[in-house]
Amino acid sequence: MRPQFLPHGQVLGFRLDGGKEEGGIGLTISVEAVYGATRTVLDVRTTQPDIVELLIRCCLENNIPIPRSSAKAAAVVDGHLALIVRHDSQLLTDA
Repeated sequence: MRPQFLPHGQVLGFRLDGGKEEGGIGLTISVEAVYGATRTVLDVRTTQPDIVELLIRCCLENNIPIPRSSAKAAAVVDGHLALIVRHDSQLLTDA
């Protein structure tokens, strides 16, 4: 959806940093960029909002319904990337 999100090139891999550090989890994507005869591997680190956006886009493309008014966050659950969705009734009972 955002052509400038990653540089043009082949995705070589990714690393998920599930953290308790400030900013939450991070996703680092390694991309091989080619500029003429020069090949360079770039590491692109995404932020928490980028990861949530990617997960929501994945759900939409796979026809997985998500409540619009829900609070959404990305997390690492049992070593896997997950989209955490909390809807209004959960938000009210947790308060």
